[in-house]
Amino acid sequence: MGSSTVLLRAQSSDTDSLTWGVEYDFMAPRIGQWYDLNINGYVAQGRIKHSLMFAHINIKEIHLTDESFSKDNLTAFGYRGEIFSHKDLKRWSAGVLLLYSRHHVETVASHQQGSFGTLFVGVPLGYTWVLWKHLTINPGINVLYPITNRTVTIGTEQVAQAPWGLEPGLRVGYRF
Repeated sequence: MGSSTVLLRAQSSDTDSLTWGVEYDFMAPRIGQWYDLNINGYVAQGRIKHSLMFAHINIKEIHLTDESFSKDNLTAFGYRGEIFSHKDLKRWSAGVLLLYSRHHVETVASHQQGSFGTLFVGVPLGYTWVLWKHLTINPGINVLYPITNRTVTIGTEQVAQAPWGLEPGLRVGYRF
């Protein structure tokens, strides 16, 4: 009888520590338009946080290179797993990121239009503040490495993608 009670207490304490929330990354309007979005939904337990991400961004010309595209409208989704330095999912965090992005582009040289997709693996690094138990502010950076389509063909042009990238962001969220 005593071992059943211990088992029930262990199960209830695990479910009590489950945290979930939503976040908006201001990277989207910074590199795109004011109406673009990059949202995350997450569930966490203990120091581990699992996020699903979705983004749709019409990248501004200032963020495109002269060697690649004059237009880039991207849609992306992915998974980010993070471990935090503090048990309340705050302070320093690091993890792993798997991201697939689909790009509808126009080349600079001959204005040919086309599409391609790229799979990325990355390392997210960040710092999280928690205000009033629910509001979170998380500046961070993702180091991204493309696994597929390092060179893409659009019409008759071949365009080399960057061998790696840094993506700074500022996520603001709400914990339930």
